[in-house]
Amino acid sequence: MRRRGQGHIEMILSFILFIGAVFFVLLFFNPSKSIDLVGGSTSFVFAQVAEQLETEVVRYGVRIVQPTLVIGLRLSRVPVGVGSRAVTEGGLVVASGITGNLVSAEHPAGVGFMTVEVSDAFPSGGLVGGGGDEDAVVVSSSVSEKILSEKKLQLLQQRYHQDYETLKHELAIPPGINFRFLVLFGGGDRLEAKRDVPTGVDVFVEEQRREIIRLDGKREFASLVVSLW
Repeated sequence: MRRRGQGHIEMILSFILFIGAVFFVLLFFNPSKSIDLVGGSTSFVFAQVAEQLETEVVRYGVRIVQPTLVIGLRLSRVPVGVGSRAVTEGGLVVASGITGNLVSAEHPAGVGFMTVEVSDAFPSGGLVGGGGDEDAVVVSSSVSEKILSEKKLQLLQQRYHQDYETLKHELAIPPGINFRFLVLFGGGDRLEAKRDVPTGVDVFVEEQRREIIRLDGKREFASLVVSLW
């Protein structure tokens, strides 16, 4: 009788262990949970990618107080690789450049106000002809903002194709989740980094219109699209 009772107990324990194992598998390998994880990560990954593409642009409003051919704007510090872009109040882009901490820009006759922007998104280099007249200008305003950069977009695209797994780790993308990104410019231009998506896999997409600085320094709006699966 004792052996028969022990046999029943062993069968019950084995059944309980079997049910527990099945429950464990369903809990941790449930496809719907994986889908929820990917879908819930879309906004986070989009923000991570966008942050990698952003660059700081400092914009100075400059009032010209005396006649000069070239204005000079002295800054406290200019990192290596930073360039400039100067625009008159009428929207005319004029030649500009940076030498040391001095930003110089051509001054068309009769122009009383100009905007000078400084960022690593602009081509770097000095203005041919030397420095400008610092006494001819007064800075009336300065604003700093974050804008997407085509230069950084190209760098991120290279990293995506050359070292995908390391990039995923740096972006804090959870294991088992893959991503790709695309920027659609006006006129049909596009720049993307992509991998093949397996057949039958759900793909989650987030898209936003963002301002971006092109390689020539011009601004335009483009669509940033990030996909996860």
